[in-house]
Amino acid sequence: MNDLGLEQQEYSAKWDLVQFFFLATYTVGLHGTTSLPFFIQKYTALFLVAYYVLLILICIPICYLQIKLGAIYRHGIVGIFSNLIPVLKGGAVALLVMTFLRCLTTGLELSYSLYFSFVSFDGFGNGNTSVVRPTEYGDVNRYFHEKFLQRSDGIVEPGHVVWYLLLCLLATWIVIYLLTFKGTAVFAKSVYGLTTTAFILLLVVLVYGRLKDNLISYSRHYVVTGENEITEIEDVRTVSVVHLGSPELWVDALLLHMNSIGLWSGVLPLLGTRIYNKKIVVNSAVALLVIAYSIFPVVTYLALEPYYDMSWDEGFIALQRGIKPGLSYLFLGVFSTVRHHPVIALCLFMFCFLFGMIHQVIHLCVIWESLLPSIPKMIMKRIRRREYLIGIACLSSVLLSIPFTTQGGLFVYMLINSYVDRLVFTLIIVSTVPIITGYLKQESLYLPVERVFMSAWYGLASLIPAGMLIYYFALNVYPYSIFGYDEQWAEKIGWTISISPITFSLKADSLNATDSYTEENSETNNTGFASSKSPSNSVMGNKNEPETNVSQAEKAETEIVMRPPEFTEVVKV
Repeated sequence: MNDLGLEQQEYSAKWDLVQFFFLATYTVGLHGTTSLPFFIQKYTALFLVAYYVLLILICIPICYLQIKLGAIYRHGIVGIFSNLIPVLKGGAVALLVMTFLRCLTTGLELSYSLYFSFVSFDGFGNGNTSVVRPTEYGDVNRYFHEKFLQRSDGIVEPGHVVWYLLLCLLATWIVIYLLTFKGTAVFAKSVYGLTTTAFILLLVVLVYGRLKDNLISYSRHYVVTGENEITEIEDVRTVSVVHLGSPELWVDALLLHMNSIGLWSGVLPLLGTRIYNKKIVVNSAVALLVIAYSIFPVVTYLALEPYYDMSWDEGFIALQRGIKPGLSYLFLGVFSTVRHHPVIALCLFMFCFLFGMIHQVIHLCVIWESLLPSIPKMIMKRIRRREYLIGIACLSSVLLSIPFTTQGGLFVYMLINSYVDRLVFTLIIVSTVPIITGYLKQESLYLPVERVFMSAWYGLASLIPAGMLIYYFALNVYPYSIFGYDEQWAEKIGWTISISPITFSLKADSLNATDSYTEENSETNNTGFASSKSPSNSVMGNKNEPETNVSQAEKAETEIVMRPPEFTEVVKV
């Protein structure tokens, strides 16, 4: 506790590798249950080729360097940037602003999953376990847009608040608060139960889908051949390596990686702050993260695949720009099948909710840990407890999300989801410099060849995606509008959202949480790092404690912890 009673983060509390592996399930999220199946259906199994190629070439160096720097400096992305290149600290702040805006849209998607977990019990399926026909899918489509969303005709018609959407959204953020108000230490313990429950539900859905014979497979759909005749046909699509030459396929795979594993969201440095800074530990943690990300989303797809109805490619949310790819799969194609099996529907949408919740919480922990130390003294005089501050932050998030729950809320969601990261390639380029600089400075830890190789790999793994996103922006994003001609004002709001993180980053100097650092000096024992054997001094920055003398060889395998900033400069009254 500090003088105001605000809990400081326990820097000495580390995660073991088993705990880290459970936390790595955040990479599934809602993207593993929506976007990945969507892209596999769109591009056939060839999408997995691009998925794994980019995983190896791009995700591995990004994950390794960011986790490693988090383990060294014991601070998130804002702290790392502030220490290495303070003038670029605004880039880190802008990335966190984008992350928060994405968390708002993800909160809405989680509330959808929570609602659909129980809606099948209200008799919508009528207990009918027969094969789903296109007319029934039309009923599901109308149910989703007209009864569930009560969707208006456009963003110019916001309508009233849909009360059950608001309740589901409120329940979602209450769960988020309960998992975050004590910091990552409590969440890391609760993740055992969350992940285990999610995998049990996933196993139930997987086994039932593979054993049940009358479920609709994604590979079948229907055509009307006469007045009352419906013929079932196979969906035959040729798989050709020529399709790998499509730039859109590779960009979609890149976007999936960015949103799932959080390559430039600030999550990876936070993961690094909670593990020991030993080479074997960092390497093992990165390996576990990559293994979890390469397996769990694909297993999730295999569990959901028997429930997909090919009719999903119709309807508003399947065809409209600005909506996360795959939402029509989950809430139309899958629901049209599992609504006849309420218990399975509960298991399916609940494990989607739990995986998405883990993803959401770990991203918000990044924001909370960066926000708390920078709160002005005037506020800290009145609000002393961490629980209250997190509660205010979650309540503010609910208030900001209320427009999503109106009849025109889907259009507001489209506006933010489409524009929030249109200019993310600029921040990717900016963030490359501090990360590479920080890694190259660790001359006492790694051989020069290794540092140069990994830094070059990281640079290419950042600049190539930035180039891909610029290409995608120029050809597929900028020329097209998601709103009509009479709604051009919404386009202006969208572009304001796009540039707001960058604009906000210009005022990043007001964040004093990470301004005070001791520079590393590898030529002397006074490196600015505290010994891992005295965690209390690491946390509070006790300058009177003598340095522990270790040799250069021992430094490579000894945990080193950079002294955190002086909290008294920010919150002490």
